[in-house]
Amino acid sequence: MQTGISYFTGDPLPGHYHEVVPIETYKHIIQLRRQSPSVTFEGQSQPQSPTTAQEAYPNLRVLLKFDTAQFLNVVRTAVDAPIFSVDGRLKRLVDVLIGVVEAIAEKEMENGREGEEERCRLASELVPFVCSLLEREVISKDPHLFTQLVERALESGGGMIEKDVLELMRLVPEIDEQRVLDAAMRSER
Repeated sequence: MQTGISYFTGDPLPGHYHEVVPIETYKHIIQLRRQSPSVTFEGQSQPQSPTTAQEAYPNLRVLLKFDTAQFLNVVRTAVDAPIFSVDGRLKRLVDVLIGVVEAIAEKEMENGREGEEERCRLASELVPFVCSLLEREVISKDPHLFTQLVERALESGGGMIEKDVLELMRLVPEIDEQRVLDAAMRSER
């Protein structure tokens, strides 16, 4: 770990915590909005306000901002864990990750180039991650979603991303080639 703190090596978690901790961690990571406290420090209730101004998936964004590669590596190594084997949770996480890239891109369009570096980095790291999951056949193919990811990755203009994009297109031949070509042409300008 980067913080210098090692992984837990003591006694294993007692009983039911083996089931509770992974699911609660998963729920926390893909939580759409932060929970607002309903009580102030003075003990008076405060009305719940709409959270439309909050960014989506703030907990996941913190992990991605801290160390995207390490987070994706942890997920990649844990794909066989029971937490991901039910209810399409792994595919849901991939959908959310790609959604974060899209949200950053939309915010970027509204605010000029703010967030471009984050979007480029995240998109270029997600493509090989998705390829590895598809090769292991642990997520289903979603041509529309993966076409969006490829478009965003090509917008990043990174030279090495082209190899990963070709690999993703080989794995998911249903990806819209014309949209990919258009994105590549835009990135060349």
